[in-house]
Amino acid sequence: MAWAGAPDPAELFEQNKAEDPQKVGREVLLEAWRNVYGSEPQQLKKVLLDADQVGHIACRARLGDAISDLVPINRLTSKSLSTLLQKFQNQWIGDFRIRKAPQSENSKSAANWYVECRVKDDEQPMAKTRRTAVTPLTVLAAEGVEGVKRGNSRL
Repeated sequence: MAWAGAPDPAELFEQNKAEDPQKVGREVLLEAWRNVYGSEPQQLKKVLLDADQVGHIACRARLGDAISDLVPINRLTSKSLSTLLQKFQNQWIGDFRIRKAPQSENSKSAANWYVECRVKDDEQPMAKTRRTAVTPLTVLAAEGVEGVKRGNSRL
């Protein structure tokens, strides 16, 4: 059909794949998570509490919004978030992937999760990066928190 002037089906498939809202939502979630917690493993209960706490860096980084875009608010629990994360665990989505931290076999505590970044900020020149790195301090500086703009990292 391409010879008759119709769009190439392979190109349409790639375009639809690139514009997948679920994939975009997952990437936004992973990026927000990474901006808040770095690569430190976190329990999902803590992530949800942080994202809901007014004034917490997770709230200002819109981590809660990113989560609620993927999980309906009325069903948002650490278990439902875990179910969602398991669907794309260990898959690269853009520059990020979500992983479960290793646990001992005898551990009875909830799993810890973390976001891994494919390219570390210090390994790639800024000219080649797609996004500006957002750290907790840059979020605070953007909001005009005293001391941050003057370079004082102790709040």
